Amino acid sequence: MQKTSIRFFEDIPVRAVWDEESSKWWFCAVDIAEALTKSKNPRSYWNKIKIRKNVNILVR
Repeated sequence: MQKTSIRFFEDIPVRAVWDEESSKWWFCAVDIAEALTKSKNPRSYWNKIKIRKNVNILVR
């Protein structure tokens, strides 16, 4: 069973899901990017992070 909730980080809502099978909370990366960076376009910010990570993996 999964439990969905909204958490707040500095008044910014962050979506979260509790996974009973793994006993872990999973948080929305886009929401966390917005909360930490105060970005006006957090989805774009998150996509740039993913691209940079893939580039770094390919370079190694």
